[in-house]
Amino acid sequence: MKEDNFEVETISKYDSVSERAIEGSGLMQTRSPYSTAVQVVKPRNLDMVIKRCEMEAAIAGDEFYYAWKQGGEFIEGPTVGAALAIARNFGNCAVDCKIEETQYAYIFHGAFIDLETGFNLVRPFRQNKQSPKNKEGKDIYKGERGVDIIFQIGASKGIRNAVLNGVPKWLVSKVIKKAKENVVKKISEMGVEKARAMIITKANALKIPIERIEASYGLQKGWDIEKLVMLSGSIRSIEEGIESVDALFPIEGGSDQKPIPDSEKKPAPEQPKEIIIEGAGVVDEKTGEIIKEEPAKNPFERGAQGFYLFEVGKIKTKTDYADFEKTYVPEILKNFTGQKLAQVKNALAAKEKEVK
Repeated sequence: MKEDNFEVETISKYDSVSERAIEGSGLMQTRSPYSTAVQVVKPRNLDMVIKRCEMEAAIAGDEFYYAWKQGGEFIEGPTVGAALAIARNFGNCAVDCKIEETQYAYIFHGAFIDLETGFNLVRPFRQNKQSPKNKEGKDIYKGERGVDIIFQIGASKGIRNAVLNGVPKWLVSKVIKKAKENVVKKISEMGVEKARAMIITKANALKIPIERIEASYGLQKGWDIEKLVMLSGSIRSIEEGIESVDALFPIEGGSDQKPIPDSEKKPAPEQPKEIIIEGAGVVDEKTGEIIKEEPAKNPFERGAQGFYLFEVGKIKTKTDYADFEKTYVPEILKNFTGQKLAQVKNALAAKEKEVK
């Protein structure tokens, strides 16, 4: 059975998500692509919702809380488990998820439906099928099991985003605050030394080099309660699949080695300043000698990043998009990595939304 917004398997006499959700609950039935408000047997009591949500958050602690340091900012939020607890205690609502699949990604359309007020929200989330890489450049999630893990991470994020955008923001903030209080209390009772040891143990289990953590948070001996709370939240976000190790603890200078003090650094030998002369190649600016004999590459020649970005801009229809994926995407994945690959992929993702 197909609706305007969701495709669902017919498993009962009911024809929509909202109708299945109200089966046996005493709610009045509704028939439409979107749910309208219905009369409920037990109306929502916001005071009780807050009490129950905060009670669960106080017990769950770090299971409901993730955080990380990004630049100079401290970002924190609720986990998937916290989002589901909020939806459960909010009551008189339903959560659903429609899945689309492209060659390179899953698109999860998480839906939050408030049966009591008739509020409906659909929130899309794109999950790349490609596994994140470890520091050796190998896939973290391998084989059929890896494919399943990537899919489940995307589904969880899609549902989480729909719930957190569907319920009141102030309720989410209260849950985050109460869960964080539990984390702070746990670390305080444990003691800073034991908490540091716990963080190191979890980091080792996730194969995160301690040097990378210290590059962002300073040496271990300087990890106070505030930093330990952030680190605990960062570890949790990696465990939940919300963020990657490289995103939270980036490699400085392209390696895992500790930075060399300025006093021990040796000046790099002077390199010839290179200029590119079309038809001649790469030339030393001072001597005029040819350093590389091959001619400079046209930035819009096939194989160059500019060519593919130009072709992305020419996509106007779904057929154009499908032709581009078939013709050029294998070349792009082969020819580019890092920032250049990310720029092309971002441009293609934006065009995908535009034509679909």
